[in-house]
This record gives sequence, structure tokens and C-alpha cells, in this order.
Amino acid sequence: MIALGDGATVSADFQAHTFEDRVLKIDRLRVGSGATVGAHAVVFYGAGVGDRACVAPHAVVMKGEVLAADGRYAGCPTAPVAEGASASTSRGLD
Repeated sequence: MIALGDGATVSADFQAHTFEDRVLKIDRLRVGSGATVGAHAVVFYGAGVGDRACVAPHAVVMKGEVLAADGRYAGCPTAPVAEGASASTSRGLD
């Protein structure tokens, strides 16, 4: 159900299923090797976090979303963080 790659660092919440219109929807989710998913981030079912990717605290990885390897992501829903920018600055949170 939940696959964590070698060396992954996770302090997140996983939502591996939902009930939508009285139908149970369930899928796998994957966090790649060396990836980091920050505190209180949420990773929904069917999502994937690529190897060595970094997801900021409080970010939301939507169902079916696949984040590329080596990327930095923040926000709800997640979006790439510009090179050299902090997660909060790139999303207008300062």
C-alpha cells in the first residue's frame, strides 16, 4: 500500500483511501529513495514522490500526482519551488 524507498525521510500524513459518493477509492502511494516529505504534509493515494525530491511541511500532494525526482515542492496543491528560493517565499507566504 505505502512504499518508502531506502533513505526516505517522512514526517507526513498519508491518505491511502477516500469515500467518494459512497464508493471506496484506494490506491498505492510511493515515496522514492532519499526523498523527504516534511512535517504535516499530506500525500494522497495514487501519488508518488520521486527519488531525492523534497516536499515542504504542510504541502499537499494530490491523488494521482507524481513529483519528479530531485525536485523541490511546496503548497496546496504542490508546485515546484524556484531554484534558490525558500518554500515560503516561492508561494507568497512571507
